[in-house]
Amino acid sequence: MPANTKNGDVDNTADQDDTTIDDDDYVIRYIPKNHLTPSQTGNRRLSRGAFSGSSKQRDPLQGMSVDILSSIVASGSSPEQCMSENFEAAVKFRVGDLRKVGLRIGKTPKEDNPFHADVWGVKKSTRGRLLELAEWVLKPDDVD
Repeated sequence: MPANTKNGDVDNTADQDDTTIDDDDYVIRYIPKNHLTPSQTGNRRLSRGAFSGSSKQRDPLQGMSVDILSSIVASGSSPEQCMSENFEAAVKFRVGDLRKVGLRIGKTPKEDNPFHADVWGVKKSTRGRLLELAEWVLKPDDVD
């Protein structure tokens, strides 16, 4: 059963901000190839579309999937080692910066990913700000 359900019903507390995740921690957002779009320089650029929540069908709370960096490091791993072949790049966000723009963060571990978390409250109007806040972790050579 997904972490955001109880007895098959949506758990309305699941999208509450988790204060056990420190403001100074970082979350990693992995970027699929389709969110690295052509730029005017002939290279590619990071698209705002990389920062959206899951569909309602996949996640009724529409969280944006991320991994908690401190949990990855504590396990002896790295973002590079955790990135699946479906992704081509990765950026990080400081948790406190996400909270300052009104977003909430919570741990939502998966069977195949104990580092997983969700960021709730992402809207089209906040995607541009996320693009500004994003710091590259894994950046392909042909990306501006």
